[in-house]
Amino acid sequence: EVVSIEAGRLVHWRGGLQGWRQGRRRLEPLSGRESEAAAVSGVAEIEDGAIGADAPEQQLALAEEEAAPPWEAVLLRANEVLSDPLRWGEREVERWQLRRREAEEALLEAFVASDAPPEPPLRTREGGARVWGETTPEGPHGGLRVWFEGAPAGEAVRLALLPSEHGLIAHARVERSELASLTSWGEDALLKASARLALYHHRVVALQVASTRGPAGFRPSSPGWWVRWGRDIEREERWLRPKA
Repeated sequence: EVVSIEAGRLVHWRGGLQGWRQGRRRLEPLSGRESEAAAVSGVAEIEDGAIGADAPEQQLALAEEEAAPPWEAVLLRANEVLSDPLRWGEREVERWQLRRREAEEALLEAFVASDAPPEPPLRTREGGARVWGETTPEGPHGGLRVWFEGAPAGEAVRLALLPSEHGLIAHARVERSELASLTSWGEDALLKASARLALYHHRVVALQVASTRGPAGFRPSSPGWWVRWGRDIEREERWLRPKA
């Protein structure tokens, strides 16, 4: 058993040194600051005599068998406590630093154990749909591949970044899948999302695409070509003042 002195009184911890690190006090009445500090440590406030030294063995055993703490909540609480360390005692700060480290390690272990594939590095939304993106080695300045979440393999927009007298321009090519047909709305939304990702992640001045029709949000450039300028996106999204 670990016993510490806090605020001039003995505090008993259950579970040995690990219990002290995790903030698991012996079940006893808590008050004020102690209750607040122990809120996410698995310690509940109890009335006098509810569980104590004279409680039956089975009740104490049940009290010891607590579920694994919700590590996200523990990490959030630890960050809150440590954001204002002067409010707490030195030992309390040390305990929450240990608690935060344990939460971070536990969350990392859970992520590794889940073997979940990493999400693509770029993302946005267009028309309520989630859109993913990743960089590609296309063109002398690289490129992007952009697709709807859950879309069949091969259905995407590919961008090659090429220099021009105005700056970098993304040249778009729509790829189609044999398993599905991309609607006009879907193609327009994917092109607009591609232009946004290219603008914010590669600072292109425009996205250009060859099309027999005018994709929504694009301006005619030359016969058979349509362009979406970065400044139009910035105005629509309130980064620039609209034209008078």
